[in-house]
Amino acid sequence: MQSAFNANNKCYGNHRLMTTLRAKSINVGRYKIRRIMRDLNIKPAWKRKFVNITDNKHNPPAADNLVNHEFNPCIPNRA
Repeated sequence: MQSAFNANNKCYGNHRLMTTLRAKSINVGRYKIRRIMRDLNIKPAWKRKFVNITDNKHNPPAADNLVNHEFNPCIPNRA
């Protein structure tokens, strides 16, 4: 079981290990595999799916600069 786990990049859980061992004609149950994995301190390392969360391919138009750093205009409501 340890060699099957290591051969598959240490990412197989009990279901996949069970099918792998049964393919090699080793008949063992899922819960026994779970118990052995717990006793040997074997934990599968799952690879996370890449998710692109930003859209950098857009070019929004910039707003016109109406204030021009004149924060105190001479007439109210004029910029």
